[in-house]
Amino acid sequence: MSYTPMPESKPAQATYVTLDGREEDGTLSVPSINVWKDHNNRGAGVVGVGKHGQRVKLIRKVGDGVEIELPNGARGWVTYYFIKENK
Repeated sequence: MSYTPMPESKPAQATYVTLDGREEDGTLSVPSINVWKDHNNRGAGVVGVGKHGQRVKLIRKVGDGVEIELPNGARGWVTYYFIKENK
């Protein structure tokens, strides 16, 4: 039996998005954005705080929640309207 090595696969390229705490009229209302452990259960607590204008890694979207990874590696959830690319 011969062994044929599998070709190396490249890791999927990460997608980055920008946190945005501005209202529709352009006023900055939320300079610090809580990143929640569980989007549907805020009682589970916060894993970190993102800042308006900060680039974060997009993990996935589920309903109106967006799972992100902060630069320090903490993963959690924000609501879609805190993502600039969703506005």
